[in-house]
Amino acid sequence: MRSKFYQILFLALLIFSWSNHLRPEETDTLQNFSIGLAADKESAIYRTGKIDSRVIQVPDALEQKAYANPKQYLQELTDFLTSDTQNQFLKIKRIHDWITLHIAYDNVRVAKYLDSGLKFSNDIQHVLKTKRTECGGYSKLFMEMSKMAGIESVSIHGYQRRHIDSSGNHPTHIWNAVKIRNKFYIVDVSRDRRFHYIDSGFEELGEYTDYELFLHPEAKLLLQAPNDPKFLFLKREFSRGEVLAIPFFEKNYLEFQLNYGVTFIPSVEKMISRKILIEEKKIRILYDLVEVAGRFLDINIEVDKDTEVLCTLRDAIGKHQKGHFSISRKKNTYNCRLSFPDNKIYTVDFYARNFKKGKNWVRLYQFKAIYKPSGNDNTESK
Repeated sequence: MRSKFYQILFLALLIFSWSNHLRPEETDTLQNFSIGLAADKESAIYRTGKIDSRVIQVPDALEQKAYANPKQYLQELTDFLTSDTQNQFLKIKRIHDWITLHIAYDNVRVAKYLDSGLKFSNDIQHVLKTKRTECGGYSKLFMEMSKMAGIESVSIHGYQRRHIDSSGNHPTHIWNAVKIRNKFYIVDVSRDRRFHYIDSGFEELGEYTDYELFLHPEAKLLLQAPNDPKFLFLKREFSRGEVLAIPFFEKNYLEFQLNYGVTFIPSVEKMISRKILIEEKKIRILYDLVEVAGRFLDINIEVDKDTEVLCTLRDAIGKHQKGHFSISRKKNTYNCRLSFPDNKIYTVDFYARNFKKGKNWVRLYQFKAIYKPSGNDNTESK
């Protein structure tokens, strides 16, 4: 009996220890969280969707000192944010939240760089004194504050997968990863910035986002890729060519694939003919292009029982081609049938929602499609 008592006591203590590790007062809210696009279940808890209360409790006088003299006061500011907890996930969330609350993305300097090649100043003192920077400055400030909090951080240099500059190169980007319990987690504070600096000054503060806090490595790969494959943090390394060949899914696609079983049949990789470059408002964007040999294109999408899917077909000016797309469902498989009025380029969009989880309609994937009649395979895409 005594042995059984101690077994029960040990189990109770284990459960208490785990629940205490995830206590609500540390993260403001733990109710109804889901893993979403987090790297794992443990880090998902800290993607709360709202700013941590400790961040807005920082005394204004301390922040002003840190802006004016970072060498002397940035450590004190970091201590205020992080010294009351041993939880490294929470420390990083608070550093992320403070930077995105107070440092603007400098559109003016980015524009000058694009026009004339003007180099950025990523010096931390300059970033804090001006309260604005670009991705490199965000990364440097985040890495320094992480170090001050006793957490290892690395700066990752990479490139934008979908964009091409006027020279035909993929624009560069810089972000971070932090090491917690022998595992690296991706954090990109510049992508979660809440406001911009433009010609007329600082914009109003935007809504809080923690999309790129402890982000799943596969989700990051949909947007940007590191120059060094080891920073992919995946089970295997991919070459640059393999990375650029990955379909241009929206970020929501991975969440629906991981959590709601969404799968395209045939696989998108088999449908894509090549990439196509389209200039939109002076931004050169790559799209997947599907060349359709017949008049119809049938795509099946497997989903779970609580997920709905729809598809649309639009022409070059965005007009929906009514009567040229339809969708039907049989058990857990949707069939989308598209028909093409002519051999011009059309835009295909796929949307999904999970009504059980209260998810609104979100776009999973957008690609370009062109009907290429037999015997006319050399039709040019304009």
